Amino acid sequence: MRGRLTRTLFLLGVLAIALPPMTEGAQARPMTRNRIPKEGEIVVVVVEVPIDLFIAPNRRFRRRSDGRVYGPQGLANYWETGAENIWNEGLRNFRYRGCYVLQVDIQFDVITSGRGHSGHHRVVVRRSGYRSRVRRPNTPGLGIDGGDVFDASGTGNWGTLGPSAVAHKVGHFLGLGDDYTDVEDEDGNVVGAEADEGREGTLMANHRQGSRETWIDQELTDRLGG
Repeated sequence: MRGRLTRTLFLLGVLAIALPPMTEGAQARPMTRNRIPKEGEIVVVVVEVPIDLFIAPNRRFRRRSDGRVYGPQGLANYWETGAENIWNEGLRNFRYRGCYVLQVDIQFDVITSGRGHSGHHRVVVRRSGYRSRVRRPNTPGLGIDGGDVFDASGTGNWGTLGPSAVAHKVGHFLGLGDDYTDVEDEDGNVVGAEADEGREGTLMANHRQGSRETWIDQELTDRLGG
């Protein structure tokens, strides 16, 4: 199912909850009807994140870990699988409000020509070594959480990232802010990142100093669910 964003609810082992029909344009991210689970029920909430990747058709990308070369679609598949696994392997260990299990469904569409899809986030893939950026709609900065991504499209310019960095960037399209502050040298060059207090090693902070065991925690789950 394509659209700006949907939250699809399923009762594990019970039934599927009917959703309102999808629409185009500004109303393409409908919210499900409110429903309170019965005692003992666990509800899976699937958050869809549709992203158009604008990539030149002749671009090739080499993975640092093993030297494997990807075309545009191969890169999209690598990013989608890797970033989804990071989010969902972590989120399954936590409950939002004690009964909701959150899942993230990242949907990368490769756009080699044309304007892409209405209602999708938009990312232009740049050269290797480019410092990747995301801009959320109507949000002054990435240091705070914001819900505008559920109503309008965000944009980004990304270099050739690894899956954990992609998962971090997708976090911005989920409305999550950065949990770190850049560290600069005397000349104003960014030389590192300092995590906010209590956020060390988590996905929206200095995640490269963490691992799959530390990237997702209860606080991040609660912020995403909220």
